[in-house]
This record gives sequence, C-alpha cells and structure tokens, in this order.
Amino acid sequence: MKNPPREPNLAHPDRSRVQAIIDSFPLMIAVYEPSTRVVLLNRAFEQVTGWSATDAAGGSLMEHCYPDPGERARIQAFMDQCGPGWMDIRMCTKDGRDLETSWANVRMEDDLRVGIGIDVTARTRAEEVLRASEQRFVRFMKHLPGLAWIKNLEGRYAYVNDAAATAFGHPKKELYGRSDEEIFPPETAQQFRENDRLALEGEGGRMTIEELVQEDGVHYSMVTKFPIPGADGRVALIGGMAFDITDWRRAERALAESEARLRDADRRKDEFLATLAHELRNPMAPIRNAVQVLRLQRGKEPGSEDVLDMIERQVEHMVRLVDDLLEVSRITLGKIELRRQRVALAAIVNSALETSRPALEGAGHEVVVQLPAQPVDLMGDSVRLSQIVGNLLHNAGKYTEGRGRIVLDARVEGGEVALSVRDNGVGLAPEMLPHVFEMFTQVDRSRGQSQGGLGIGLTLARSLAHLHGGTIEAKSDGLGKGSEFIVRLPVLEPAPATEKDSRQKRARAAAPSGLRVLVTDDVPDSADSMGMLLRLWGHEARVAYGGEEALEAAASERPDVVLLDIDLPDLPGLEVARRLRADPRTRDIRLVALTGFGQREDRRRTREAGFDEHLVKPVDPKELKKLLESILPGGTSA
Repeated sequence: MKNPPREPNLAHPDRSRVQAIIDSFPLMIAVYEPSTRVVLLNRAFEQVTGWSATDAAGGSLMEHCYPDPGERARIQAFMDQCGPGWMDIRMCTKDGRDLETSWANVRMEDDLRVGIGIDVTARTRAEEVLRASEQRFVRFMKHLPGLAWIKNLEGRYAYVNDAAATAFGHPKKELYGRSDEEIFPPETAQQFRENDRLALEGEGGRMTIEELVQEDGVHYSMVTKFPIPGADGRVALIGGMAFDITDWRRAERALAESEARLRDADRRKDEFLATLAHELRNPMAPIRNAVQVLRLQRGKEPGSEDVLDMIERQVEHMVRLVDDLLEVSRITLGKIELRRQRVALAAIVNSALETSRPALEGAGHEVVVQLPAQPVDLMGDSVRLSQIVGNLLHNAGKYTEGRGRIVLDARVEGGEVALSVRDNGVGLAPEMLPHVFEMFTQVDRSRGQSQGGLGIGLTLARSLAHLHGGTIEAKSDGLGKGSEFIVRLPVLEPAPATEKDSRQKRARAAAPSGLRVLVTDDVPDSADSMGMLLRLWGHEARVAYGGEEALEAAASERPDVVLLDIDLPDLPGLEVARRLRADPRTRDIRLVALTGFGQREDRRRTREAGFDEHLVKPVDPKELKKLLESILPGGTSA
C-alpha cells in the first residue's frame, strides 16, 4: 500500500531562510505545487512582473499570468515533465504588459517544483528588429534597381543581389567564394580589381564608370565601391553598388552627335545668312548712293522729291530687315557685342528718333517726346541702346493706324530710368501679352496691319535690355486701346563737368575740305555711285573695279582713304589690305572696309588684315560722311 502524499512542509522555521535565499537571486524564482499553486515567489519575480505572493495566495496566479487557456496547457505540460531545457513563455504583467520570459523547471522533494525564469523581452524584441531588418535588407536588395555585392579583402564574393547575379551571368551559389579573375575576362577583372584597390585606399571609397562586355554589346555602369569596417573598426569587407547607365551613355552619345549636327547646321545657317545679307546689301548700296546723288543734284522734275523719298524709305526698310535677320543668329548664339561707355539718354533717344523719323512721318504720326529736365547718363553700347528705343518706336508706328499719336516718355525712378513708348494703335489682346517678346511672334493683322515684319524686333529689344542689366514689359488694355512698352535701365551718377566738356568737345565736327578717296568695288553700280556721291561732298574720288587695279592706283596716286570691298574676284580685299600695309608707299593710308559682311568674325578678320574701319553695305551716308570728316585735318576722331 502506497503512502499518502505528504503536505509540503514550508511552515517550517527554515521557510524564512528559503525565502531569503531565493530573494538573493537576480533571476525570477517561483516555487509551486504540481497543481501549479504557487507557494513562494522571490523579490525578482515581483519586481519584473508586478505579481506578489499575496496575489498568489488565492491559487489563481496562473490565470493572471497566462490568461490564454491554450498557453496555460502548454506550460502545464512543460512543468509536469520537469525535464532539462528551457521554454520561452509570454507572460502578462500586473499592469497589463506582455513580457517575454524563458523558464526552466526543477522537481524537488515533497513533489514541489521550482521554476527559474529570465526576462528576455529586450533580447526578443532586438531579435525581432534584427529579423525585420534582415528581411527588409533582403527585400531591398531584391528590388534594388541596380547591382549590389560584398567582397572580402581577398576579393572573393560574399554576397550578391539578384540583379548582380543576372548581370554577371552566374547563379549566386557559383559566385560566392570566387574572385573576379574566376568570373570575368582578364581585362574586365583587372579593371574591377584596380577599382577595388583604389576604393580601399580612399577614405570615402571610389565612384567610377565600369564597362562590362555582354552578348548584346558593351554595357556601362556607374559604380560606387567603399570599404566596410568590422566590429573592431578595421576594414573587413568591400561593398559595391552599380547602376546600369548604358541607355544614358548611348543617349548621351546620340545627343552629342545630334548637337554636332545642329552646330554644323547652325554654322551653315550663319554662313547662309551672311551670304544672303551680302547679296541683298550689294544691290541696295548703289540704290542708296543714287538717291543721295539725286538729292544733291536737286532734280527739279515735278514729283521727283516724292519719288526719292519713297525709294529712300523702301531702302531703309530693306536695310532694317536685313539687319534684323542677322540679329537672329547673334541672339541665339549669344554673340551680341556691347561696346560699353557713358552715354547720354538724350543722345540715345535722338539717334532712335532720327532713324525712325522717316517711317513715322511718312505715316503722319504725331510723336511727343518728354525727357527729364536734368541730364541722364547710362553705361552701355550707344548703338544697341538706340536700337532698343528705335525698335519700340518702329513697332508703335507699325501697329498704329495713320495719323496716330506716339508718346516717348522717360523719367528717373530710384536708380533706374523708365523709358515708355505709348501709342493709340491696335493694342494687344490679353492672351498676347505673355508672348509678345517671343521670337517670330506676330500681332493679329486682322485690323489691316500688313507690315508684320519678321517678328523679332521686340525680341531684340528685350535681349538688349537684359544685356544692359535692364528689363522691358508690355502693357495694353486690349484690342483697339493702344499699347505701352516700358524699358527700365540703370542710370549712372552725374559725370564730372570736365568729362562732360570733353565729350562736347569731341562731338564738334571739323569743317570739311577735300580728301583723295579710292573706291574699290567689283560691282560697277556700287563703285560708280559711291564715286559720284563723294565728289558731290567735295572729295576727289577715283574708282577701281578689282584688287590689282586698287594696288596700282594706291601706289601711284597715294590717296588719303581707300574704301575697299572685301569680296573681290581677282584678289581678295583682305589680301589687298595686307599688301597696302606692307608697302612703305601706302602703309599710312586710311583703310575702310566697305562690305556686305558684318558679323563679329568678319570684323575681326578685317582688323587683323590692317583695316582701320569696317562699314556695312548699304552704308548710311551720314555715317560715312562723319567718318570722312573725322579724317580731315583738324577733324574729330571717329
């Protein structure tokens, strides 16, 4: 007959010693019966879980710590076996928190069990974070739109992502433990190995472009290689990432080829425009000269003055169109040259009015000019600044019906001058205002405006204003309500009186006498008409129709000035100029290029050949007359 089970004898005086012993352990300790009724709990258990021996007195601590019945059954089975090993258990603390613990159970005499537990919440969560991080790393590397790998310091692959395995042409298991020399052709392997070495030597790694030959051709990758330190801080691995830039490189190459074609086309366009301008200017030169000759001869035939005015207006219009046409390439290529100097606002306005007056007066427009009472100076290119104002006046006259009113008003506001050109013409529709300065933009001609021009005048005005540090804007209340264009330019401080006096002195023209002028042009009409005009101005003119003839005439007659065309059939004008400068008899003659070519490169070539001046056909008679007067003894320098 079996002896009945004995009651646990923890009422013994040694119980306090047992409590003291288990309280000294930093681990959680619980003494319980096979029925899971807790008999003792140590201090560590109470501190970690919040549950005390008092809470266990009712025998329901198991339900409190493990509210899930299935979890309690699993724990009960573990306690019953009391075998070696540990079991991870999730407990519920007294304040309702989940607690990750690990327990071991030991059977004692009197059939008691002792559970020893460790709080592993931090470790478990760290492991979860680590697992999640590893999963994220795997997903990141899998979906990374590029190659990634890790090598050891011997250059053998320890990790590659899917993209790298695909690009290298080997499964991952065949890459691990192998070096570049075992995977790639010698040249490629050498390139990769050298970049690895440079990456290890540099503190921040190395970024480069590597080439990889594949079946469909050479592929290019933007590669970053970098050292990876170990736990001790020393470099333990070398990492690498690469992105395929093959399409980008091919597109870049195609773009470079396209740009080369565009540059070539642009060069041909410039050559075409220069040739076109030359061909257009050649016939205009004798027409303009002839008009001046007829004016000076004072023809008395009825209506002759009206006819001359008409011819002159049309020539001026053609000259303006040709000049604007050439400005297109200068704007797009950024080749507009500025000869900056102090210039008076009044001089700019007067020059623009002088240029625009024939067209404005021909249309019967009233032009009102309102300038500041005090002198206003600007820093800029006087010709280009006049071109801005002239283009605005020309635009106002073109889009204002006959006998309209145009007001040019200038006022100083702070450090700027605001110059306004206002008209009562056809106006601008609201949708046109944002586009009026764009190249080749035309205002609606439905109101009978047939003089649309090339649509680049306002574009030129805006570009030139910006080059001078200024702005330009357009305003209009709508169609039929006129327009206003306002240019704002920085002003200079007033110049010292001595400088103003000097400018006034330089502006005085000397009284003309006569010069000996040799005109050389292979177009007889141009040469003869220019000779006639010079004689009417009181100069002695000789005409030559070729380069060789010009050299002979210059050596024998020693003219004061040679007006020389560049494009001569027998001997180019540039060569004629060089020979004249090389000959002691003619080296001091004033050489003036008179040509249809007027771009910056053309001016450079004439200057290098020895020309003193460069005039573009059809030359403005006033400009030529002023130049010749400056050459006369006592004349002002041009």
